[in-house]
Amino acid sequence: MPARPTRSDHRRLAVSASDPVTRRLLACGVVGPPLFLSVIIIEGALRPHYDPVEQMSSALSLSDRGWIQIANFVVTGLSMIAFGVGLRRALCSGRARIAGPLLFGIFGIALIGAGVFVGDPSDGYPPGSPSGPDAPTTWHGTMHNAVSTVVFLSLAAACLVFARRYAAQPGQRAWALYCAATGVALPVLQPVLNVLMPGTETGKGLIQKVTIAVGWGWVTLLATRLLRGNAPEPT
Repeated sequence: MPARPTRSDHRRLAVSASDPVTRRLLACGVVGPPLFLSVIIIEGALRPHYDPVEQMSSALSLSDRGWIQIANFVVTGLSMIAFGVGLRRALCSGRARIAGPLLFGIFGIALIGAGVFVGDPSDGYPPGSPSGPDAPTTWHGTMHNAVSTVVFLSLAAACLVFARRYAAQPGQRAWALYCAATGVALPVLQPVLNVLMPGTETGKGLIQKVTIAVGWGWVTLLATRLLRGNAPEPT
């Protein structure tokens, strides 16, 4: 049975909620995810020969403009690490106060890794690359795929951890269900959408971007909720 929050726990929460440093760190969770998705959408629309419906977002790290997407991975990863630090400062008691910040730290580090380890050319981008999703032929391509898997799994785990936290709080049932649904959706969304969009590899770039929007959108809503003080400690 979890220990009841003490009066000092609530006092620390009140101090943390108004602490400017903590609020700036939590704000990274509001700004980072939509910035990441915006860069992908804008770059995908402007990049010559790039098909946002068929080609993955990581392909934007290639070509002479690849530094923009690499920077996008790194900056967003740093913002998620900062958000995790803000969570650790803000959550003084209750479930997820340790696992939540830790998972966001892993999420951020994996995003940075996805930028540092650039994926291999495939699916016809950049022009002249193999037309199919061939297996990686370089070590950094293999590493990119590995850390990309960690990105989605760590975020899914964070969703489920916060679902458990909100389930323990009165009046937070809807948010608990939303967190749980997002955590389940992230690892299964792509195969489900593949079934709904018949055809070999058809629309996989669009499917990936929808998955990113679902997961990253949850992060922004969580951070906004914490900044507004709509996530009371369990009593």
